[in-house]
Amino acid sequence: MTDVLVRRFARWPVRPNWVLVDQCIVSGSKFAASVLVARFLGPDMFGTFVLMLAAQLYANAFQNALVISPMLVGAPRLDGAARADYLSGMFALQIMLSVLLALSLVILAFAWAALAPHASAQFTRPGNLISFVAALVAFQFQDWQRRRFFATGRSRSACASDMINYLPQTALIAAAAMSGQLSISLTFSIMAAASAASFFSGYVADPVRPAFRHGVEALRREWRSCRDYLLSWQVLWVGTQGALLIATAFIGAQAIGGIRATQNVVGPFTALFQALDNVIPVNASRRFTTSGVSGVVAYIRSTTARGTLALVPAMIAITLLRVPLTRLLYGDRYVEFASLLGWQAAFMLTQFYIGQLYYFFRAVSATRSVFMSCCVVALVSTSMTPLCAWLFRETGVVAALLCGSLAGLACAGFLAARFMRGAHSLALPTKELA
Repeated sequence: MTDVLVRRFARWPVRPNWVLVDQCIVSGSKFAASVLVARFLGPDMFGTFVLMLAAQLYANAFQNALVISPMLVGAPRLDGAARADYLSGMFALQIMLSVLLALSLVILAFAWAALAPHASAQFTRPGNLISFVAALVAFQFQDWQRRRFFATGRSRSACASDMINYLPQTALIAAAAMSGQLSISLTFSIMAAASAASFFSGYVADPVRPAFRHGVEALRREWRSCRDYLLSWQVLWVGTQGALLIATAFIGAQAIGGIRATQNVVGPFTALFQALDNVIPVNASRRFTTSGVSGVVAYIRSTTARGTLALVPAMIAITLLRVPLTRLLYGDRYVEFASLLGWQAAFMLTQFYIGQLYYFFRAVSATRSVFMSCCVVALVSTSMTPLCAWLFRETGVVAALLCGSLAGLACAGFLAARFMRGAHSLALPTKELA
């Protein structure tokens, strides 16, 4: 039954059963691991872990902007030797970027330790820092490989790669938690080892030789999109993860851990978002090539309607069952944060709708509109966070994030409508007008 719903939802050209299995594995494993880490590390230590994850997400924003997002749109438009050269170039870009990000994070960590030695001793501990950087690099390599499989229509290979990564990772975290040995350093070490094993097993089976010359060509070819993606994801990070860092000064790391724990309750539904991010940019790009703007609009409307039917009832149920769900997953220590689940459900719905508009902009190469919407998100959420956190603590923080997301959605909707008016008046579906 679930397979039929997902197949009707997106009408994926790749095998929808493998896409569904992959997303169930990834999101289910991440959900189980996050619950274990939150429960066994405790609110205070988990808050520190969340802040380190925020730094990792910031680094991953560079990968998404400069490598992943252009590749998901660019690779489906190529065939044969041209696609092989393009992917070799993108892999070379991924290697250079990961090395640069790892070195930058190490330098920033030592600078932070020198300037504020008492700010977060856990973050700058050598064991935590080494395992954190290793997890970052290994994850980026494995994520590049799985996205390459999706971009070339090989969802079965992507599923196999994720099985090798996430299933052992969750099992090892569970074993460490049950034995009482779980720590921040060990958690990141397990993540690094599992991601590395997954990447190397997939690379041996289907190697791609990095070609740095092609990498420079690919970057030149995709530069405008890369620039807009980079600015957009950096600004969006400020509006989401950056807002949480601002809130830490007002409510402390323990409350931030509570916010993240309630985010994890709705985490299984990110399987839908991740599935869309793997296939909708590919499909929308193909629709734009064959049918122009009208084909993209029809496709995005279809996926939005199906997403609404799937998400709204689920979010209502989570909101009504917020207290027993929180107690069941995390224990009594997190029940005080259960009231945040309603806000988190509303935030997730808003993220779904804004994501659909971003897919449209990416398909029609109107990436500047994505950047403008992200700026609105960041401006509203970060400006509201200090006052809302001071007045309403963790509830105010989530409310500020929701307001930022709603403002970004309104901005994206306005820009999409303006694009459509311009497309109809000029009758040039391939020209960027936003």
